Amino acid sequence: MPPSPAPTRITSSPTRTMCSCRFGPSGVVESTSTRSPSRPRPRGMNPLLRAALVEVPDAANEKLVYRYRWHADSLTMNGGSDSLLAAINEGILISEIYSDLPTTIPADRLTLMAWRRELQATAFMAHVVQRRPIRGLELAQRAFHDDPKWMIDLARCGTLAAGRRSRTAFRTFLARFTG
Repeated sequence: MPPSPAPTRITSSPTRTMCSCRFGPSGVVESTSTRSPSRPRPRGMNPLLRAALVEVPDAANEKLVYRYRWHADSLTMNGGSDSLLAAINEGILISEIYSDLPTTIPADRLTLMAWRRELQATAFMAHVVQRRPIRGLELAQRAFHDDPKWMIDLARCGTLAAGRRSRTAFRTFLARFTG
């Protein structure tokens, strides 16, 4: 497929979302990916953000080319375990690094800041669910001090999480009687 006509930016849009993988020549991957000595395993989001920031073109593909599978070290399929917090902390670090780059355009910086607030709200909820209220409150205090808009993201993310849990409970309830 030909590359998309417009370069991919990390700024959100109703018609474009960031995908979870990219295929490309090794030169592109090498020029947009770095491995930090502090992170022994490569992470997926860092190369994707780097590719978006240097405007690597992409092309849509509706064919399934990879199916994610759960494994013990998964940072994305975690069911609320501690690996969720590890993934969130990685995302917060990445958002801070790229927000501070002088080459990051203002629209991308706003998106990164919003993503950071959402990650902080999710981390707060994870601490509460894991019955670690002190950690949650410490995080909430730092997040609010850094950006008071964090409270709006917490309310939005909390409402969405409560809705998902209610939907799952309702479906489980229905399955018992119709199943």
